[in-house]
Amino acid sequence: MKKIMHTLLIAVAIFGGVHAFAGERGGNGGDGIEIEGKLYVLDLVEAGAELDPFIDENIAVKERTLNALKLIFRDSSYPVETISKKITEIEAIDQLFARFLLQSMALYSWRLVNSALVNIEDENSLLNYKGLKQLAIRRNNSIMIDRNHWSVLDDKNKTALIFHEILYAMIKPETVDGILAQDSVKTREVTGYLFTEEFKLQGRLGLHRMLGTHFALGIEEHAPLFTLVAEHSGWLLSNPELQVAGGESQNLYNEVYL
Repeated sequence: MKKIMHTLLIAVAIFGGVHAFAGERGGNGGDGIEIEGKLYVLDLVEAGAELDPFIDENIAVKERTLNALKLIFRDSSYPVETISKKITEIEAIDQLFARFLLQSMALYSWRLVNSALVNIEDENSLLNYKGLKQLAIRRNNSIMIDRNHWSVLDDKNKTALIFHEILYAMIKPETVDGILAQDSVKTREVTGYLFTEEFKLQGRLGLHRMLGTHFALGIEEHAPLFTLVAEHSGWLLSNPELQVAGGESQNLYNEVYL
């Protein structure tokens, strides 16, 4: 019982902690670049993957994962099948990271808005870009996406934008010039990596190398802690008292065991 309670406290700290620093600090967002009349997610352009983002089309998606995503992303324009494929790919390499991604997606309200978004100047990109577009902004408990830009993205770029937003929410904040901030450059690097064939070929080692110390997942010194969480994840996620936030989407974790 003591071990289970210890695990419970760890899980609350992990899931609650992400929501605390990612939800209350607002104004982080994903960008796109228009190239030859077509809009792409900046993360993919920087990874050289915008034309053909890697997603294993033959991977078998679990129905429970797909149903969970349908609860989170209600609008029919969200490519839940493509998102589910990428989650399943990640699960094959790092099950806990995949769980963490899905749970984090459920913490936010995803809003398609009929207005342009203000430009959040957090790119710090090395690309000599023109035609930069603000595609999405995360603020408090909501992630707003410009409906007009969203409508012209293909499904793989839409999926990459979803992963950008949730990885940006998950990345650990750092103090820069006395201000607590999250690293947009690293977020884009990780997102782009997930949509390259290199991600599949290099497996768990490559993923953990890419995550580095920016995320509290996949880090060698944290391995015993996350192993402990994984051992009891079935009990933790099926316990109705462990709802991180209210709402129907959070109940999905009573049934979804990636």
